[in-house]
Amino acid sequence: MLWSDGRRAEHAGVEELTSAREILLVTDETERIVGVSQAWVALCGYAPAECWGRTPRELLHGPNTDRQAARDFAACTRNGLGRVSVVNYTKGGLPFRNHLRGTRHGDLLVAQTLSAEFI
Repeated sequence: MLWSDGRRAEHAGVEELTSAREILLVTDETERIVGVSQAWVALCGYAPAECWGRTPRELLHGPNTDRQAARDFAACTRNGLGRVSVVNYTKGGLPFRNHLRGTRHGDLLVAQTLSAEFI
């Protein structure tokens, strides 16, 4: 995982859940991005430094994103577990269907892409 603050020990609980192949985006409770995996960088096309402090909404939403489904997913994740299938967009504007599972780990919210299909 790549962290905005460079401190891995503070986020050790999330580090243990990840592997190099998992597509993960980690936010704080205000939904500001604090961590992304290399696989997320490869899928979405953003450099890690472009993500820090921004929201998934700012980076990934586009004209065909179901904003209500995304809000519901965030709310469910804050409460412990969320699942959604939503259209997101890469940095280059390519749409993809993102099948997500969200979990809460202390004060961090983790969105894991289970599968992604370009459309």
